[in-house]
Amino acid sequence: MYAKKWWLCVLCTLLLTGCGKEQAVASIPVQKWGGYTVEMQSRPTPVVSGMNEFLVIISRDKGKPAHDFIVSVRINDTDPWTQMIQDGYMGVFRRAVAVQSPSSQELNVQIQHGDDIGYLRFPLLAPPQQGHAKG
Repeated sequence: MYAKKWWLCVLCTLLLTGCGKEQAVASIPVQKWGGYTVEMQSRPTPVVSGMNEFLVIISRDKGKPAHDFIVSVRINDTDPWTQMIQDGYMGVFRRAVAVQSPSSQELNVQIQHGDDIGYLRFPLLAPPQQGHAKG
């Protein structure tokens, strides 16, 4: 009886590890605004032509979520700002945006906190990782 359960556990483990597709995707650098840390993520990753969901994550000191912001985004400088949807009180703001050319466009982010307004630009594709030369 014990041997059957052991083989079942082994089989389940192999199936679960085979389901995950590991991608080595470089991340977009985190930026600072005032005393806050601002991170941008996309769904899918990396960004593709068409509709993409963007998440802007704002945190205070030591990773505490910052939720009392109004965050808006746009891809082109000529597009109107579109307010992101706040995802609870976790400091996460979401919005789907149409992207035409991920390699040449940026996500423009407008952050409003009280009377302060700041602007950040995030590349849609992560910069290439630098390799180390062997010597």
